[in-house]
Amino acid sequence: MKKLNVLKRVVLYYVLLLWPFMLVAQNGSLYKVSLSEQLQASALVIEGRILDQMALWDDAGQHIYTLHEIEVFKSFKGLLTSKVYVLTAGGLVGDQFEQVSDQPVLRKGDCGVLMLNTSTIQLPDGVTNNNSIFEVVSAAQGFYRYDFKANVAANVLSSHENIVDAFYPAIQSLTKLSYRIVAPFVVEAQVHAKGLKATAAVTISSISPAQASAGTQTVMVINGSGFGSETGQVGFKNANDGGATYFNVQASEIRSWSDTRIEVFIPSHAGTGNVRVTNAAAEVGESTEIITVTFAHTNLLFSDQAIMTQLIDVDGQGGYLWHMFTDFDENNNAKEAFTRAFNTWVCASKVNWRLGLPTSTDVTTQDGENVIRFDNGEELPLGVLGRCISYGFQCGDPLINAVVEMDMIVNDTENWNYGPDAPSSTEYDFETVVLHELGHGHQLGHVLESNDVMFYGLGEGSSKRQLSSNDLSGANYVQAKSKATPVCFFSVVTDGECLSNNIDEQTLLDGLKIYPNPASTVLHVENTAAVKLHHMTIIDVNGRKLATIPADNGEGPHSIDIRRLTRGIYFLNIVSDKASVSQRFVVSY
Repeated sequence: MKKLNVLKRVVLYYVLLLWPFMLVAQNGSLYKVSLSEQLQASALVIEGRILDQMALWDDAGQHIYTLHEIEVFKSFKGLLTSKVYVLTAGGLVGDQFEQVSDQPVLRKGDCGVLMLNTSTIQLPDGVTNNNSIFEVVSAAQGFYRYDFKANVAANVLSSHENIVDAFYPAIQSLTKLSYRIVAPFVVEAQVHAKGLKATAAVTISSISPAQASAGTQTVMVINGSGFGSETGQVGFKNANDGGATYFNVQASEIRSWSDTRIEVFIPSHAGTGNVRVTNAAAEVGESTEIITVTFAHTNLLFSDQAIMTQLIDVDGQGGYLWHMFTDFDENNNAKEAFTRAFNTWVCASKVNWRLGLPTSTDVTTQDGENVIRFDNGEELPLGVLGRCISYGFQCGDPLINAVVEMDMIVNDTENWNYGPDAPSSTEYDFETVVLHELGHGHQLGHVLESNDVMFYGLGEGSSKRQLSSNDLSGANYVQAKSKATPVCFFSVVTDGECLSNNIDEQTLLDGLKIYPNPASTVLHVENTAAVKLHHMTIIDVNGRKLATIPADNGEGPHSIDIRRLTRGIYFLNIVSDKASVSQRFVVSY
């Protein structure tokens, strides 16, 4: 009942304002946390394998999380237990998804080392004992995924070669503890087996195309021999860890498989590099040719499906209206840097984003309001500079999800450079971080091209404030797709305008006052802005124009008779001589 009520409530927000068990990790706004810092911050450090996953609402029905069941092999620190449950933010429950930009990707069957602390998230009764539920320390950096073929343990920002002879000792030298075996699992045997089978039995003679986008259902053709008649796996360099490991495509992304030819969709996590084929007998071959991935479009990974996301017309004005929380808005340096980054995307791709009035909303949840704010206390995990969250739901085409809201949180305690001067060697560049996170809001994933804004990593003293040709290609792709194909009952997006052309719109918004709201008989509109109104149009939640009211006296005030409107929520589209805005109002009795 809770899930149904939450779904109804959230869908209502979005309608009236007119996932998967795995997340898409997006880590360009992380700063590197050392292995020593991670171990010190962790109560439990284990080696294990992901057995199963389940997405669910928290007990308050505010956020979606994914619960991962982990089989434990070794304990490097903390209690001895054969199984733990690890909670990551985001997932897909029923029709709704929540996607969080800094979370680790934990896939069924993955093995590796997890840095953990006891979770503070309250889950519904009956899920499992909350004392046995943990969260990953340092977000996406807290999972060191094993690649047995390469004998590497890698997280999103660092990798360790030689798992047994180097990575294990590195951990033990810092904890001053020897690991304890919980269940038999011999990494040496896994590495040995995978290495021995990397023979000429699997040969890749060619891959095509040599350059392509990821997550856009672009097909790659792999020619060679030894692939076998039974379907195996195809792996691409993982754009979320610098290419240290390979990311295997979903089974549904394999279009055809024969002994000499494979056709696959290039997955959203794919980065520039060579391609690996593993046949059903676990024999491995890697291409000598590389594919250059120009941009990646965000996909949600759920139930062996790669689901594309799409921008929609949420507010009846062709896109999304964002609001800065008051203390963010009052920080002029942060506000100006954010606005520059915001405008960079809008001017480049015409994504229909607009900045509205400041908001008093200081929480990040699915509430129908796109909010930019600083974090409170230690809200953001260790190592996270900024976070973008996309909310939405699935309807109609099961492989397309509508993004109905976005929120952004920025760490308020870092040594920020707000610009416009370049950062020093000890500063993080604020504009660069928010530009990258806004790229995730634009539904773009990571790449391995270091000149791109959507490059997976960022360091102190570095800045990237201009979009590359690859970034622009990705943004244009998403905007064009979102303009062309409606999702569910939403209208398609329209082109936005640079903020330099929207100053009049902001002026109009600042000067408007609509009251009472809710109203029952008469709605009053006051305009203190130095612009004259032309007319006002009442629009219902289905986008139908119900009435147009002339504004002959320009500035107002105006009184609108709403007695003929039925109970519900409507939009008042207000057009001035320089701009137009939309305001929501409620009719009640």
